[in-house]
Amino acid sequence: APHGLPREKPFAHMEESIKIIRMLAESNEPVTYDGPIWKLKNAILAVPRYENRTPPLMVAAGPGRGLEIAGRHGDGWHCYLPPCGGPEWYAEQVKEVKKHAKEAGRDPDKLIFGASICALIAATEADVDKATQNLALRWDAAALVPGPDAWERYGAKNPLGNWSYPRDLIPMDWSREDALNIARQVPPDMVRKLRFCGTPQSVADQLQPYVDAGLNMILVGNYAELVLSGDWGDAMAGQSVVSQMYDIVRKRNGMAPLGT
Repeated sequence: APHGLPREKPFAHMEESIKIIRMLAESNEPVTYDGPIWKLKNAILAVPRYENRTPPLMVAAGPGRGLEIAGRHGDGWHCYLPPCGGPEWYAEQVKEVKKHAKEAGRDPDKLIFGASICALIAATEADVDKATQNLALRWDAAALVPGPDAWERYGAKNPLGNWSYPRDLIPMDWSREDALNIARQVPPDMVRKLRFCGTPQSVADQLQPYVDAGLNMILVGNYAELVLSGDWGDAMAGQSVVSQMYDIVRKRNGMAPLGT
């Protein structure tokens, strides 16, 4: 919307984008393509492949059509946990993606199943409790959710109403005062429910059911140390506790290093 572009046929755009990106990335020759949305004539991607490998194409979408696109055209599926759903929900989505991959003649066991997780990981539970009080993180718990179901699962109502982060959030439209007004309506306990919160051991325990359901790539954003230190410019704050959490998950499951 800020750029004057209509949001039309989002899944059709995504599916064709993946096809085109893959064609360009895998070809050393000019590519010609005639599709329903885009047309290419002798197009090239000038960036060479790293170690002769095409970067994995993860599809962040679903449920529904997005899962089909992930299985048929992507190298894996990605979502946002825990707001998108619990371990049982995640297992159902993994099963659905694998079904579509198999129907397309692809090996479902080669797919990546990932998640971005917003976490509050700290050395002590007291520090975690302190972080949940932070107004920026309380705003985050309202605004960065995929839909109203994230709150409704806990018998609560998002103060933003029928809100979907990828559909509705345009940060430039929000004043500081309006955002703070929403943040003050978010109880700290909802921050705990909508984020992975706790010590490294506790968060590893919370993640384990998702790993059992098929999760094999984790991207962690840890905000506890940022709000505790007050240094929002320190991108490495909190990485030591994240590393501890990763080590616990790896050793418990006999995994190679997870994506970081």
